[in-house]
Amino acid sequence: MKKIIALLLSVVCFTLVLFILFIITLEQEEGIYACYMDNGDIEFCKEQKKIDTYEQCVPSMMKDILEGDDAVAREWCREQFPQ
Repeated sequence: MKKIIALLLSVVCFTLVLFILFIITLEQEEGIYACYMDNGDIEFCKEQKKIDTYEQCVPSMMKDILEGDDAVAREWCREQFPQ
């Protein structure tokens, strides 16, 4: 009985650790658009993400939107980084 409880406890702990690592990874991978949606301050996000140009903005934003919506990313970045 003790072995079963120990096994279940170890599985639960292992799963919890994996879940926490997954959440941490998701937080670190957000792009400029997710930062902007969370904070509402584009200047803060530009500084935090170290994005200074339109060319840097598009790939960063693509982390936050569905694949294939690159036209949306280009348009949003054009508004935020006028050339």
